[in-house]
Amino acid sequence: RAIWERDAHVQLILETLVPPQSAGKHQQQAKEYNKVFEVGPLDPEQNKAAAGVGIAATSDLRPYKLPNPTDDFKDAEATGRCSIYCIDLAGQTLAIAVIYGWTSGTKGSMEAARTDDILEIVRTQFQLMEPGPKLIAADLNGSTNAFPTLESMLAEQEWLDVGMAEDKCEGGVGQPTCHTNAQARETRIDYMIACLL
Repeated sequence: RAIWERDAHVQLILETLVPPQSAGKHQQQAKEYNKVFEVGPLDPEQNKAAAGVGIAATSDLRPYKLPNPTDDFKDAEATGRCSIYCIDLAGQTLAIAVIYGWTSGTKGSMEAARTDDILEIVRTQFQLMEPGPKLIAADLNGSTNAFPTLESMLAEQEWLDVGMAEDKCEGGVGQPTCHTNAQARETRIDYMIACLL
């Protein structure tokens, strides 16, 4: 209920934990608040509800799933770890990738490699789309240096790590985004990456 009560026009939801049979109930709740809710599959590798990504938006924005996805993207989406949603705004399409990476995505780990594969698939899918603004909202569960694709996007293409942009961050750049408990170290593992492609 807290999600539906927020003022935000768009909310990107990582780790929804919403099984397919419950999606309709949540969509009905969203409708009561004049919002729409789209959600992807859960992680089929887990024996419990895990991962899942989605989007909530005011009903006038009408987000929709990516048209004409590649087979690679369909496979990536089936992991329950990513989706791309589109919103038509002022005559152009804003494409938003929502990504939830595998836990413990340290540099050189299998988890980081799997998440990096999703980043590469998303980048390729974006390049096949019409020009326009693109956004990646991601809980990568790791630092940027664990993901060669992301490092390449930031260094060699016109992608911007919004959390490192001085003119966009009150309180300074590179602030921690995750503090799971009092004993844990604060980390920066969540990102908003934007580009005009």
